[in-house]
Amino acid sequence: MAINAHRAILTVAVRYLDAARVLHKSSTTADDFWQPLNHLFAMAAELALKSFLERVGTSEKELKEPRVRHSLKELLLMAVSKGLRASHEVADVILEMDAAHATHAFRYVPRPSEGQTIMLYTARPANAYAAIQRLLDQCAADPASIRELTMFPGEWPPAHLPERPITGDQLREWSAEKERLRQTEISFQSSEPPEPDWFFTLREAFFVTGFVRDQDDKLVQSADPREMESEEQALDLARAMVRSDYAGVVAWKHIGVPPGSMNGPREILYRFGEVPGYE
Repeated sequence: MAINAHRAILTVAVRYLDAARVLHKSSTTADDFWQPLNHLFAMAAELALKSFLERVGTSEKELKEPRVRHSLKELLLMAVSKGLRASHEVADVILEMDAAHATHAFRYVPRPSEGQTIMLYTARPANAYAAIQRLLDQCAADPASIRELTMFPGEWPPAHLPERPITGDQLREWSAEKERLRQTEISFQSSEPPEPDWFFTLREAFFVTGFVRDQDDKLVQSADPREMESEEQALDLARAMVRSDYAGVVAWKHIGVPPGSMNGPREILYRFGEVPGYE
C-alpha cells in the first residue's frame, strides 16, 4: 500500500510542478504570478517529501501530526532522518517557502493589525523550479519514473544525488539563522525614521538595496534603496538579504546629506554578488 501511495502522491507532485512551469513561462516579468507560483512550488515540495516518507514506511498518523502536517521544514527534517539525500540548494528553497506555506499565506492573505508589519517570504521562481525538480528526483524510488510522469521531460536535467547532502543538524542551524535574520529585518521595517538633525551637523546616512533577475534573466534593482539608522543596522540587513533570493546586495553610506537624500560621495560598506553601479 505504501508503494502505491508513494506513486500516487509523486504523480500529483509532478503535476503541480508542471502547472508551475506553464504559469512561469507565461509570465512577462519576474514579479508576475510570484505568489501563485510559490503556492504551486510549495505544494509540489510537500507532496514530494510525503511520497518519500510513505515509501520508507512512515505512517499516516505521523504525517498528520500538527507539528508536521504542512510544514516543509519538518517534513524535510523527517525525510533526512529517514535517509533522504537532499542538497543544500533544495533545502534553501524549502526553508524560504516554509513559513508562508505552513500558515496557508499563499491562499489566505494575512491581515496585519494596525502598526504591524507582515513579511511574506518566498522563493524566486527561477530557483524554485530547478530545486523542486531535484527534490522530486531525490524522493523518487527511480528518477526515470519522473520523466514518464512530467509533460516536459526534455526540461529535466540528468538526475543525481548530492555528494554532500544536508544533515539534520545543518538544516536546524540554517533554519534558526534564517529566522533570526528575518526578525532583524522586521524590526528594521517597523522602526521609527531618523530625526532630521542634519541642519547643523554633517549627517551620515546609511542605505541598503538588492538586485534580482527578472523573467529574461536581466539584473534589476528589487526596490528603492532603504535608509537605515546606523551602519550596524545597514550591515545586518544586507547580510539578512544575502540569505534570501538576491543576486546582489550592497550597503553604503553618505556623509553630509539631508534625510532621504542619496546625493554626494558614498562609501561602500558591504557588497555581495552582482551590484551594477556600486563597484
